[in-house]
Amino acid sequence: MLWLGLALLTAVLGLLYYWLFIVTEGLYLGRRMVVWLYDITAHKYDVIKEFDPEAEQFFLIRPLVVRLRPIPNPLVLDVATGTGRLPYFLLEEATFNGRIVGQDVKVGGGEVTAVWSSRWPGATIGFSPTVP
Repeated sequence: MLWLGLALLTAVLGLLYYWLFIVTEGLYLGRRMVVWLYDITAHKYDVIKEFDPEAEQFFLIRPLVVRLRPIPNPLVLDVATGTGRLPYFLLEEATFNGRIVGQDVKVGGGEVTAVWSSRWPGATIGFSPTVP
């Protein structure tokens, strides 16, 4: 009977761990935990999330390009830019002629801001502790 209780406790703790760290990505454990978890998995984040470039184009980039078309030199703010997929794909669009500011947090606190421009696709123009 004791082994059944231990097995049940192990299963409940395993499910709680899975929910806290995998499903919610540490959200209920605070900002520092979310940032730390992202930093240790950033190099494989797109694989973990089963990133699909075609879906990214269809659901995110195309609608954004259509909405930005009437604006001559748009400025796009990408909050929590993460791996930078939005700036990357948006700068690949031939019709986009603007700037993108991507902001995210880093371990140890503070925020990092990167600025991209369509004039130099793929190039990071600069970093700043605040949004320009």
